[in-house]
Order: sequence, then C-alpha cells, then structure tokens
Amino acid sequence: MALVRQLKIYACCVLTATVFWPLSAVAETLGDGMAAYDQGDYVEALAIWRPLAEQDDAVAQSLIAMIYELGEGVPRQPKLAARWYERAAKAGHPPSQFQLGRLFRDGVGVKRDVVESFVWFSLAAESIPKDAAGSNAATRILADLTNELNAEDLKAASDRLNNIRLNSPQR
Repeated sequence: MALVRQLKIYACCVLTATVFWPLSAVAETLGDGMAAYDQGDYVEALAIWRPLAEQDDAVAQSLIAMIYELGEGVPRQPKLAARWYERAAKAGHPPSQFQLGRLFRDGVGVKRDVVESFVWFSLAAESIPKDAAGSNAATRILADLTNELNAEDLKAASDRLNNIRLNSPQR
C-alpha cells in the first residue's frame, strides 16, 4: 500500500513538474488523461496518453509507466513500466529519472543495478529544482548508494553519466 501511495504522490509531482518541463502542444490532452485517471478510468487515461507517449511526450510516458507499475486498469507489468520510465528518463524528464533510479535500486522490472541506480538518481538530483518535491530525496538516496559503490563502480557511473549528458536531447 505504501508503494501505491508513493506513486500517487509521484503522479502529482509529475504534473507539478510540468511547470519546470517544457509544456507540450497537447497539454489539454494530458489534462484530459489526468481527468480520466482521477475518475478511476485508467483505461481511458492510458488510451489518451499512449499516442502522446508514442510521439515522445515524456510526461505521458511517465504517467503510462506509473499505470503499468501499479496495475491500474491493466495487469501489473513492472518490466513495461521500466521501459516507459526509461524512455522519459532518457529524454531528460527528471521525475522519470528519479523513478528509474528507484527501479534499478530495488530491482523492480529490471535487474538490480546500483551503478545504474546511482546514474539515474544523479541526473534527477541535478535536474530537479532544489525546492521541488524529490530533490532532497534524490540527494539522500545518492548518499546511501555512494556507500554501496567501490572506486571501480564510481568510475563506471561517472563514465555512464558523461555519456548520457553528451547524448542528451536537451544539450
């Protein structure tokens, strides 16, 4: 139940984060999907968000990931959720970077990988405004993960971060 509550809070944070994320030209459609979601019509929300997600709308991708992770209106599919979070995270969407880091940390839908978790939490911590929800959490989690990494792991994480930054669509 705690995961469900955390992900519902996350959904609110995703929508709040759109203030800091460039708004897509289809913001009304995202809102229509959220209205359906709020009414418990998860299948309709998914139907509204999927075309947006396929057109690389990172907010829609993240919301679809949440639906699959929670199994709202669809069977719970953590692997599919991880793929949607990853698409949005690679596009530079900070809340999705945070969630992907969580999945790698916990081994949900992906193989547990502390280095990969560290990478995604690092990107989230860099991108989430310091006064926004999730900023302090990302920083605390990074501190905990650092204790699990040896020098070789930290080097691998640094190399991976540099590679992602160089290939980021936001550069």
